[in-house]
Amino acid sequence: MRRSTGIGISLAALFVLAIGVPEGAMAAGDTPDPAVEPGIVVQSDVATVNTTATTTCTPTADGGKACVKIGGSSPSNATVGESLVNTSSNSTVSTMAANATPQLLAAPKTAIPWRPECSKLKIGVWYKARTWACAGLPGTLTVLSDKGIPTGSATFTALLYEFTDVTTGVFGNQMEIAVTSATGTAVGRSLTITPSCTGGCVLVSKAVLPKPLARGVVMSALSSWKPTRMNAGDLYRMTPRWNMAPIGGTTAIATSPTVRCDNVLGGSPRKAGCVVDGTTVYITYSKAVYPTFSAHVIAAQKSGLPGGSASKPLTRTTSSTISNANRSVACPSAGWLPRPTGKSCDEYPFASTYQGASRSGGNARTFSGCSVKLIKPASTGAKGFSICMINAAENTKAGSVLNSTLFVPKRVLDGDKFYVAFQ
Repeated sequence: MRRSTGIGISLAALFVLAIGVPEGAMAAGDTPDPAVEPGIVVQSDVATVNTTATTTCTPTADGGKACVKIGGSSPSNATVGESLVNTSSNSTVSTMAANATPQLLAAPKTAIPWRPECSKLKIGVWYKARTWACAGLPGTLTVLSDKGIPTGSATFTALLYEFTDVTTGVFGNQMEIAVTSATGTAVGRSLTITPSCTGGCVLVSKAVLPKPLARGVVMSALSSWKPTRMNAGDLYRMTPRWNMAPIGGTTAIATSPTVRCDNVLGGSPRKAGCVVDGTTVYITYSKAVYPTFSAHVIAAQKSGLPGGSASKPLTRTTSSTISNANRSVACPSAGWLPRPTGKSCDEYPFASTYQGASRSGGNARTFSGCSVKLIKPASTGAKGFSICMINAAENTKAGSVLNSTLFVPKRVLDGDKFYVAFQ
């Protein structure tokens, strides 16, 4: 792939959709970004993280205690949507408001709509994509007398939704509690809910709307955050959480995935932005729009080189020293590697990766139709690199869109994982 000569900024949308799609298995990737370049689709893998149950107990006025338990797996192995059937109206949960970004920058008043794919997911598991994360956590409130005898209980599902904006240094975290049952002395009690964050966060806005516990009640809590500062080159990893207690106290009990906000990417104008930390993105090239580029990279991946899946990703480097060394090793400008008219040298793994030629641990390889005659034994397997003479204009364009549609809008920084697919 030839070096890109410019940086294009493409804004990734925040998907703020309401419940209402048919039930079904979730796709391996996040909803694709709106098409910004013909023949290109950009998506994020969706990673899963199991949660562990935590319990907080607070003394009551009569000498007993009230205990909140949240997280862990659901005994029924239910989906989030199935867990809400006992609320008074499933449609009341997260079907408000339409646009996330203005609420991040001002005091939030209503919940951001719950992503439809989240309602299909298993209770007790965090699902993380590049710009959002969601979980439906099982919860219980148990009230005990001074003798330790249960006098009331409530069950609920905590709908946690974290969302980021890749073009501002602000992110949001919300929780909605849907009460599915309440009995005895648990009825009418309130949960104290406060937001907190670690890692250099500053609270931008918050809105906590508690209600007395009763079957069918839905209560909301929203917060937005930004880093302490976002000067050029700054990078923060911040972890938001909700502190919950039945009568008082602020024990951290519902922790959301870590968010990474940075002002590392260049461009004009320079923009800060935030993503969910540790997520993997990928770019899909159209074989019809990029035929010679696609044929080479597909052959290289099939021969054992990395970068074709989340399990064998590529790792971006932003070091010009490493990228230039990769190009010099793979596609020297003079000597044994002449370029046919109208073609240029395409190398894989890309020069913009730590798996590029200078660090690949092996020799070059090539394929039929590539117009390359190797001067050393060809590499095989996962080590080494591949070279091929492909259409020059296509090669340049393929490298440019990697930067303008993936690296910049998805904030793929040095050391971030990504992979390449074709359709």
